[in-house]
Amino acid sequence: MSNPVLAVVEDPGAANMVKDLPQRASAHGISLQIAAVSHAVPYLQTRQVEFLTWESGSAKEFLELHQPPLLLVGSSDNPQSKVLELVLEARKRRIQSIGLVDMRMNADRRFQGQGEDSLACAPDYLIVPDTATANAYVSLGMDSLKVFPLGNPQYDLTLERSKKLFAEIPKNLLKEKLFGQEPLVITFVAEPESTLNPALTAMSTSQRLKGTSGSPKRCLIVLEEFLAALKQLDQLEQQEPLVILRLHPRNQESDFHPYKSDCRLHSGGDPLELICASDLVVGMTSMLLLEAAIAGIPTLSIVPNIEEAQWLPTVAAGATPCATTKDQIAAALQDWYQSASVEPGPKSIADQWFEPGALERIAAFVKAKVDERREGETH
Repeated sequence: MSNPVLAVVEDPGAANMVKDLPQRASAHGISLQIAAVSHAVPYLQTRQVEFLTWESGSAKEFLELHQPPLLLVGSSDNPQSKVLELVLEARKRRIQSIGLVDMRMNADRRFQGQGEDSLACAPDYLIVPDTATANAYVSLGMDSLKVFPLGNPQYDLTLERSKKLFAEIPKNLLKEKLFGQEPLVITFVAEPESTLNPALTAMSTSQRLKGTSGSPKRCLIVLEEFLAALKQLDQLEQQEPLVILRLHPRNQESDFHPYKSDCRLHSGGDPLELICASDLVVGMTSMLLLEAAIAGIPTLSIVPNIEEAQWLPTVAAGATPCATTKDQIAAALQDWYQSASVEPGPKSIADQWFEPGALERIAAFVKAKVDERREGETH
Protein backbone atom coordinates (compact mmCIF):
# COMPACT_ATOMS: atom_id res chain seq x y z
CA MET A 1 0.00 0.00 0.00
CA SER A 2 2.52 2.56 -1.23
CA ASN A 3 0.11 5.16 -2.63
CA PRO A 4 -0.38 8.25 -0.45
CA VAL A 5 -3.53 9.15 1.44
CA LEU A 6 -5.43 11.71 -0.62
CA ALA A 7 -6.95 14.90 0.83
CA VAL A 8 -9.22 16.65 -1.69
CA VAL A 9 -10.48 20.15 -0.85
CA GLU A 10 -12.63 22.67 -2.66
CA ASP A 11 -12.88 25.73 -0.44
CA PRO A 12 -10.58 27.75 1.86
CA GLY A 13 -12.10 26.44 5.09
CA ALA A 14 -11.28 22.83 4.31
CA ALA A 15 -7.94 23.84 2.78
CA ASN A 16 -6.94 25.36 6.12
CA MET A 17 -7.62 22.05 7.84
CA VAL A 18 -5.24 20.08 5.60
CA LYS A 19 -2.55 22.49 4.36
CA ASP A 20 -0.15 21.56 7.17
CA LEU A 21 -1.29 17.95 7.48
CA PRO A 22 1.20 16.27 5.07
CA GLN A 23 4.18 17.19 7.25
CA ARG A 24 2.48 16.13 10.48
CA ALA A 25 1.25 12.88 8.90
CA SER A 26 4.79 12.18 7.70
CA ALA A 27 5.95 12.25 11.31
CA HIS A 28 3.56 9.32 11.84
CA GLY A 29 4.98 7.45 8.87
CA ILE A 30 2.03 8.35 6.60
CA SER A 31 2.36 9.84 3.13
CA LEU A 32 -0.43 12.33 2.42
CA GLN A 33 -1.06 14.28 -0.79
CA ILE A 34 -3.34 17.33 -1.06
CA ALA A 35 -5.47 17.77 -4.18
CA ALA A 36 -7.45 20.93 -4.85
CA VAL A 37 -10.31 22.05 -7.04
CA SER A 38 -12.17 25.31 -7.53
CA HIS A 39 -11.64 28.04 -4.89
CA ALA A 40 -9.05 25.99 -2.98
CA VAL A 41 -6.59 26.20 -5.90
CA PRO A 42 -5.72 29.94 -5.74
CA TYR A 43 -6.06 29.87 -1.95
CA LEU A 44 -3.36 27.22 -1.56
CA GLN A 45 -1.23 28.78 -4.28
CA THR A 46 -1.01 32.11 -2.47
CA ARG A 47 0.04 30.26 0.69
CA GLN A 48 2.72 28.32 -1.19
CA VAL A 49 1.28 24.94 -0.23
CA GLU A 50 2.31 21.98 -2.37
CA PHE A 51 -0.69 20.29 -3.99
CA LEU A 52 -1.93 18.74 -7.18
CA THR A 53 -4.84 20.17 -9.13
CA TRP A 54 -7.80 18.06 -10.17
CA GLU A 55 -8.42 19.81 -13.45
CA SER A 56 -10.49 17.32 -15.44
CA GLY A 57 -11.88 13.83 -15.51
CA SER A 58 -14.54 12.05 -13.48
CA ALA A 59 -14.34 10.99 -9.85
CA LYS A 60 -13.98 7.41 -11.06
CA GLU A 61 -11.01 8.33 -13.23
CA PHE A 62 -9.42 10.37 -10.47
CA LEU A 63 -9.58 7.52 -7.95
CA GLU A 64 -8.45 5.04 -10.57
CA LEU A 65 -5.39 7.20 -11.21
CA HIS A 66 -4.39 7.75 -7.58
CA GLN A 67 -5.83 4.66 -5.83
CA PRO A 68 -5.48 6.09 -2.30
CA PRO A 69 -5.69 3.79 0.74
CA LEU A 70 -7.78 6.46 2.46
CA LEU A 71 -9.65 9.53 1.23
CA LEU A 72 -10.04 12.83 3.08
CA VAL A 73 -12.48 15.40 1.72
CA GLY A 74 -13.38 18.93 2.68
CA SER A 75 -17.02 19.88 2.98
CA SER A 76 -18.18 22.26 0.26
CA ASP A 77 -20.90 24.81 -0.32
CA ASN A 78 -21.54 23.39 -3.78
CA PRO A 79 -24.32 20.77 -4.15
CA GLN A 80 -22.79 19.75 -7.50
CA SER A 81 -19.31 19.40 -6.05
CA LYS A 82 -16.86 16.96 -7.61
CA VAL A 83 -15.73 16.25 -4.06
CA LEU A 84 -19.13 14.78 -3.21
CA GLU A 85 -18.94 12.62 -6.33
CA LEU A 86 -15.59 11.41 -5.05
CA VAL A 87 -17.14 10.24 -1.77
CA LEU A 88 -19.80 8.24 -3.62
CA GLU A 89 -17.20 6.68 -5.90
CA ALA A 90 -15.03 5.80 -2.90
CA ARG A 91 -17.98 3.94 -1.39
CA LYS A 92 -18.23 1.78 -4.50
CA ARG A 93 -14.52 1.00 -4.28
CA ARG A 94 -14.63 0.36 -0.53
CA ILE A 95 -12.14 3.12 0.13
CA GLN A 96 -12.82 4.61 3.54
CA SER A 97 -13.44 8.37 3.54
CA ILE A 98 -13.11 11.05 6.19
CA GLY A 99 -14.92 14.38 5.93
CA LEU A 100 -13.38 17.56 7.33
CA VAL A 101 -15.85 20.18 8.57
CA ASP A 102 -14.41 23.55 9.59
CA MET A 103 -17.56 25.14 11.08
CA ARG A 104 -20.98 24.18 12.39
CA MET A 105 -23.09 26.34 10.05
CA ASN A 106 -25.12 24.54 7.38
CA ALA A 107 -24.36 21.10 8.76
CA ASP A 108 -27.51 19.79 7.11
CA ARG A 109 -26.39 20.82 3.61
CA ARG A 110 -22.67 20.20 3.37
CA PHE A 111 -23.02 16.56 2.34
CA GLN A 112 -26.53 16.70 0.90
CA GLY A 113 -25.67 16.95 -2.76
CA GLN A 114 -28.63 17.53 -5.05
CA GLY A 115 -31.15 15.36 -3.20
CA GLU A 116 -33.15 15.71 0.01
CA ASP A 117 -31.07 13.50 2.33
CA SER A 118 -28.65 15.63 4.38
CA LEU A 119 -26.21 12.71 4.63
CA ALA A 120 -26.55 11.34 1.09
CA CYS A 121 -22.90 12.09 0.30
CA ALA A 122 -21.53 11.84 3.84
CA PRO A 123 -18.12 10.18 4.24
CA ASP A 124 -17.61 7.19 6.54
CA TYR A 125 -16.24 9.42 9.30
CA LEU A 126 -16.40 13.11 10.13
CA ILE A 127 -13.79 15.26 11.83
CA VAL A 128 -15.45 18.38 13.22
CA PRO A 129 -14.15 21.36 15.24
CA ASP A 130 -16.28 21.02 18.38
CA THR A 131 -18.95 19.09 20.26
CA ALA A 132 -21.76 21.36 19.07
CA THR A 133 -20.93 20.52 15.45
CA ALA A 134 -20.68 16.82 16.30
CA ASN A 135 -24.12 16.96 17.93
CA ALA A 136 -25.54 18.64 14.83
CA TYR A 137 -24.48 15.73 12.66
CA VAL A 138 -25.64 13.12 15.14
CA SER A 139 -29.07 14.80 15.17
CA LEU A 140 -29.13 14.43 11.38
CA GLY A 141 -28.61 10.68 11.72
CA MET A 142 -24.84 10.25 11.67
CA ASP A 143 -23.57 7.49 13.96
CA SER A 144 -22.13 9.19 17.04
CA LEU A 145 -19.21 6.72 16.97
CA LYS A 146 -18.20 8.07 13.57
CA VAL A 147 -18.13 11.79 14.38
CA PHE A 148 -14.98 13.08 16.05
CA PRO A 149 -14.66 16.62 17.53
CA LEU A 150 -10.89 16.87 17.07
CA GLY A 151 -10.72 20.63 16.60
CA ASN A 152 -9.56 22.84 13.74
CA PRO A 153 -5.82 23.36 13.09
CA GLN A 154 -6.56 26.89 11.93
CA TYR A 155 -7.40 27.88 15.52
CA ASP A 156 -3.95 26.86 16.76
CA LEU A 157 -2.21 28.47 13.80
CA THR A 158 -4.05 31.77 14.27
CA LEU A 159 -3.18 31.87 17.96
CA GLU A 160 0.51 31.13 17.29
CA ARG A 161 0.83 33.60 14.42
CA SER A 162 -0.97 36.43 16.20
CA LYS A 163 1.21 36.00 19.30
CA LYS A 164 4.32 36.07 17.13
CA LEU A 165 3.10 39.15 15.26
CA PHE A 166 2.41 41.12 18.44
CA ALA A 167 5.79 40.03 19.84
CA GLU A 168 7.50 41.45 16.76
CA ILE A 169 5.57 44.70 16.49
CA PRO A 170 3.36 46.45 19.08
CA LYS A 171 -0.24 46.91 18.05
CA ASN A 172 0.01 50.70 17.85
CA LEU A 173 2.94 50.46 15.41
CA LEU A 174 1.19 47.77 13.37
CA LYS A 175 -1.86 49.97 13.17
CA GLU A 176 0.22 52.97 12.09
CA LYS A 177 1.99 50.84 9.47
CA LEU A 178 -1.29 49.84 7.83
CA PHE A 179 -3.54 52.84 8.42
CA GLY A 180 -1.44 55.81 9.46
CA GLN A 181 -2.57 57.98 12.36
CA GLU A 182 -6.12 56.64 12.57
CA PRO A 183 -7.50 56.78 16.12
CA LEU A 184 -9.91 53.85 15.72
CA VAL A 185 -10.15 51.17 13.05
CA ILE A 186 -13.10 48.82 12.57
CA THR A 187 -12.90 45.98 10.06
CA PHE A 188 -16.15 44.59 8.66
CA VAL A 189 -15.75 41.05 7.32
CA ALA A 190 -17.94 40.45 4.28
CA GLU A 191 -19.29 37.06 3.24
CA PRO A 192 -20.22 35.73 -0.20
CA GLU A 193 -23.65 34.65 -1.31
CA SER A 194 -24.17 31.03 -0.39
CA THR A 195 -24.45 28.47 -3.15
CA LEU A 196 -24.95 25.84 -0.48
CA ASN A 197 -28.12 27.40 0.86
CA PRO A 198 -29.31 30.37 -1.21
CA ALA A 199 -31.93 31.16 1.43
CA LEU A 200 -29.12 31.88 3.89
CA THR A 201 -27.97 34.94 2.00
CA ALA A 202 -31.39 36.28 1.02
CA MET A 203 -33.90 38.22 3.06
CA SER A 204 -36.66 36.24 4.76
CA THR A 205 -39.77 37.30 6.64
CA SER A 206 -38.30 35.99 9.90
CA GLN A 207 -35.35 38.38 9.80
CA ARG A 208 -35.07 40.97 12.54
CA LEU A 209 -32.80 43.16 10.40
CA LYS A 210 -33.90 44.56 7.03
CA GLY A 211 -31.10 46.96 6.01
CA THR A 212 -31.59 50.44 4.58
CA SER A 213 -31.46 49.96 0.80
CA GLY A 214 -34.02 47.21 0.30
CA SER A 215 -31.34 44.76 -0.82
CA PRO A 216 -32.29 41.10 -0.23
CA LYS A 217 -28.66 40.08 0.33
CA ARG A 218 -27.75 39.04 3.85
CA CYS A 219 -24.28 40.56 3.86
CA LEU A 220 -25.45 43.92 2.56
CA ILE A 221 -28.32 44.01 5.04
CA VAL A 222 -25.96 43.47 7.96
CA LEU A 223 -23.40 45.94 6.61
CA GLU A 224 -26.07 48.63 6.22
CA GLU A 225 -27.43 48.07 9.73
CA PHE A 226 -23.92 48.22 11.17
CA LEU A 227 -23.05 51.46 9.35
CA ALA A 228 -26.36 53.04 10.39
CA ALA A 229 -25.81 52.14 14.05
CA LEU A 230 -22.22 53.39 13.95
CA LYS A 231 -23.27 56.79 12.64
CA GLN A 232 -25.73 57.17 15.53
CA LEU A 233 -23.08 56.81 18.23
CA ASP A 234 -22.68 60.29 19.71
CA GLN A 235 -19.30 59.46 21.22
CA LEU A 236 -17.76 58.97 17.78
CA GLU A 237 -18.49 62.48 16.53
CA GLN A 238 -15.07 63.69 17.67
CA GLN A 239 -13.31 60.40 16.85
CA GLU A 240 -14.84 58.95 13.70
CA PRO A 241 -13.38 55.48 13.06
CA LEU A 242 -11.92 54.25 9.81
CA VAL A 243 -14.08 51.37 8.54
CA ILE A 244 -12.30 48.71 6.49
CA LEU A 245 -14.51 46.44 4.40
CA ARG A 246 -12.66 43.13 4.03
CA LEU A 247 -14.00 41.29 0.97
CA HIS A 248 -14.21 37.51 0.71
CA PRO A 249 -12.44 36.01 -2.34
CA ARG A 250 -15.87 35.11 -3.73
CA ASN A 251 -17.42 38.54 -3.20
CA GLN A 252 -18.17 40.74 -6.19
CA GLU A 253 -16.50 44.10 -5.53
CA SER A 254 -19.17 45.86 -7.56
CA ASP A 255 -21.76 44.89 -4.93
CA PHE A 256 -19.96 47.15 -2.44
CA HIS A 257 -19.38 50.25 -4.59
CA PRO A 258 -22.35 52.07 -2.98
CA TYR A 259 -20.55 51.90 0.38
CA LYS A 260 -17.20 53.34 -0.73
CA SER A 261 -17.95 56.68 0.92
CA ASP A 262 -18.33 54.90 4.28
CA CYS A 263 -15.72 52.15 3.94
CA ARG A 264 -12.29 51.45 2.53
CA LEU A 265 -12.40 48.24 0.49
CA HIS A 266 -9.72 45.64 1.17
CA SER A 267 -9.16 42.28 -0.56
CA GLY A 268 -6.50 39.68 -1.27
CA GLY A 269 -3.50 38.54 0.69
CA ASP A 270 -3.23 37.27 4.23
CA PRO A 271 -5.68 39.17 6.45
CA LEU A 272 -3.92 38.45 9.77
CA GLU A 273 -2.18 41.81 9.97
CA LEU A 274 -5.43 43.55 9.06
CA ILE A 275 -7.47 42.00 11.84
CA CYS A 276 -4.66 42.32 14.38
CA ALA A 277 -4.30 46.04 13.62
CA SER A 278 -8.05 46.61 14.01
CA ASP A 279 -9.69 47.85 17.18
CA LEU A 280 -12.89 45.95 16.42
CA VAL A 281 -13.78 43.23 13.89
CA VAL A 282 -17.44 42.97 12.89
CA GLY A 283 -19.02 40.27 10.77
CA MET A 284 -21.62 37.54 10.65
CA THR A 285 -20.48 33.92 10.94
CA SER A 286 -17.20 33.81 8.99
CA MET A 287 -14.00 32.08 10.02
CA LEU A 288 -12.12 35.39 9.89
CA LEU A 289 -14.36 36.79 12.63
CA LEU A 290 -13.58 33.73 14.72
CA GLU A 291 -9.85 34.15 14.04
CA ALA A 292 -10.01 37.76 15.21
CA ALA A 293 -11.42 36.59 18.53
CA ILE A 294 -8.63 34.02 18.83
CA ALA A 295 -6.09 36.80 18.24
CA GLY A 296 -7.61 38.72 21.14
CA ILE A 297 -9.25 41.43 19.03
CA PRO A 298 -12.72 42.59 20.15
CA THR A 299 -15.37 41.10 17.87
CA LEU A 300 -19.06 41.54 17.17
CA SER A 301 -21.27 39.12 15.27
CA ILE A 302 -24.40 40.55 13.63
CA VAL A 303 -26.89 38.09 12.16
CA PRO A 304 -30.38 38.72 10.77
CA ASN A 305 -31.92 35.56 12.23
CA ILE A 306 -31.67 34.58 15.88
CA GLU A 307 -31.19 30.88 14.99
CA GLU A 308 -27.79 31.82 13.51
CA ALA A 309 -26.58 33.29 16.81
CA GLN A 310 -24.88 30.10 18.03
CA TRP A 311 -23.14 29.13 14.79
CA LEU A 312 -19.84 30.68 15.83
CA PRO A 313 -18.16 28.82 18.72
CA THR A 314 -16.85 32.11 20.10
CA VAL A 315 -20.43 33.35 20.38
CA ALA A 316 -21.47 30.14 22.13
CA ALA A 317 -18.48 30.52 24.48
CA GLY A 318 -19.32 34.15 25.26
CA ALA A 319 -16.14 35.51 23.64
CA THR A 320 -17.99 37.27 20.79
CA PRO A 321 -21.15 39.33 21.44
CA CYS A 322 -23.95 38.66 18.97
CA ALA A 323 -26.62 41.16 17.88
CA THR A 324 -29.81 40.38 15.96
CA THR A 325 -31.68 43.71 16.32
CA LYS A 326 -30.92 47.40 15.74
CA ASP A 327 -30.94 48.10 19.47
CA GLN A 328 -28.56 45.22 20.16
CA ILE A 329 -26.12 46.48 17.51
CA ALA A 330 -26.16 49.97 19.02
CA ALA A 331 -25.67 48.60 22.55
CA ALA A 332 -22.81 46.33 21.47
CA LEU A 333 -21.01 49.19 19.72
CA GLN A 334 -21.51 51.37 22.79
CA ASP A 335 -20.02 48.67 25.03
CA TRP A 336 -17.07 48.21 22.68
CA TYR A 337 -16.34 51.93 22.50
CA GLN A 338 -16.32 52.26 26.27
CA SER A 339 -14.03 49.24 26.77
CA ALA A 340 -11.72 50.34 23.94
CA SER A 341 -11.29 53.68 25.64
CA VAL A 342 -10.35 52.01 28.93
CA GLU A 343 -8.40 48.96 27.72
CA PRO A 344 -6.86 49.54 24.28
CA GLY A 345 -4.97 46.73 22.56
CA PRO A 346 -5.48 42.97 22.12
CA LYS A 347 -7.18 41.02 24.89
CA SER A 348 -5.43 37.84 25.95
CA ILE A 349 -7.46 34.64 25.76
CA ALA A 350 -6.77 33.35 29.24
CA ASP A 351 -9.52 30.73 29.15
CA GLN A 352 -9.32 29.29 25.66
CA TRP A 353 -12.60 27.89 24.35
CA PHE A 354 -10.76 25.32 22.25
CA GLU A 355 -8.21 22.65 23.07
CA PRO A 356 -4.89 23.15 21.24
CA GLY A 357 -3.31 20.32 19.26
CA ALA A 358 -5.92 19.72 16.53
CA LEU A 359 -3.38 19.01 13.78
CA GLU A 360 -1.71 16.26 15.81
CA ARG A 361 -5.07 14.70 16.72
CA ILE A 362 -6.14 14.65 13.06
CA ALA A 363 -2.81 13.15 11.94
CA ALA A 364 -3.07 10.44 14.61
CA PHE A 365 -6.63 9.65 13.50
CA VAL A 366 -5.52 9.32 9.86
CA LYS A 367 -2.69 7.00 10.91
CA ALA A 368 -5.10 4.84 12.90
CA LYS A 369 -7.39 4.43 9.88
CA VAL A 370 -4.47 3.60 7.57
CA ASP A 371 -3.21 1.04 10.11
CA GLU A 372 -6.68 -0.53 10.26
CA ARG A 373 -6.65 -0.98 6.49
CA ARG A 374 -3.17 -2.47 6.55
CA GLU A 375 -4.23 -4.95 9.21
CA GLY A 376 -7.29 -5.87 7.18
CA GLU A 377 -5.15 -6.53 4.09
CA THR A 378 -2.86 -8.90 6.01
CA HIS A 379 -5.72 -11.07 7.30
